[in-house]
Amino acid sequence: MTNVATVTIPQRALLPVEDPTKSFLAGVLSPATQRAYRSDLCQFFGVSDLSFITLDRLDAISPDDIIAWRNELHANGKARSTVNRKLSAVRALYTYMMGCGHLDKNPADASVVRGFKTDRRVGGKAMATDDLTRLLLAVDETADALQRARDRALITVLVYCGLRRSEAAGMHWEHLRREGVHTVVDLPETKSGVEQDVKIVGPVMDALAAYRDELTVCGRDATGPVFISVARGTYGNGLTPQSVRLIVKRYADRLGIDDVSAHTLRHTCCTLAIEGGATPTQVQSHLRHADVKTTLGYFENRNRLEDNAADHITLPQNG
Repeated sequence: MTNVATVTIPQRALLPVEDPTKSFLAGVLSPATQRAYRSDLCQFFGVSDLSFITLDRLDAISPDDIIAWRNELHANGKARSTVNRKLSAVRALYTYMMGCGHLDKNPADASVVRGFKTDRRVGGKAMATDDLTRLLLAVDETADALQRARDRALITVLVYCGLRRSEAAGMHWEHLRREGVHTVVDLPETKSGVEQDVKIVGPVMDALAAYRDELTVCGRDATGPVFISVARGTYGNGLTPQSVRLIVKRYADRLGIDDVSAHTLRHTCCTLAIEGGATPTQVQSHLRHADVKTTLGYFENRNRLEDNAADHITLPQNG
């Protein structure tokens, strides 16, 4: 495997006692984004901990260094959106440093270091309904009863609630509550950094109830993390976001369905809701998007060829 290039610059003076990188990360909205930024910055600077970064090291970075890193990431097969996210982490750190008066230039400025253009088409991001049905049938064929109930509940939550994988992994039984005649799940850690809640509908309640019954059979209480590991060595531990991704991918791979991830099910939630009659604003609220444009970017108009605009064009016929 080709190693991603890192920028090697001699380490000299230490940052001030109150480490600005620590303050920078504290201002990032969500824990998941903090982890991603920390990883990206450590990768760029070639360190295991951001406390090793020095002011001289930061100041010595040039736009050429960042452009070379960007190009090598892309050459090593990183998706354009991933490369752009990594650039954003570096750019945001330098912007913060300038704001604090530690540095007077931003070598990652977007006017000099440009990100890659990404494909804004959304076709294919939502699962076909038939494939989703096949996925759930594959779950129902799982031999282990607890694993079967867990995976059915997990995928149902992802599809109906449109949760991000980190939000699903962070669900606790104690987060479920009644609000009037409805049931909601509180989400303490979200991408926005603000606690939010999502409605739990009947099919999700049924899947969670069946899963809870299996937990009882196995002698476990329905407390703490909802989705737990059933693997030897980690049994009973809460799933990680990576585990959520792998569970969905394992079933998709078994069926030969390409490019399916836990996030695909969030796109599918959006598409199914709008196809079922929900307005984009309703879906925006459900998926907790700040801008309805993001919601519309999730929606895949799978019926766009039926009653298409071109069907309404009529030209005079010769003769």
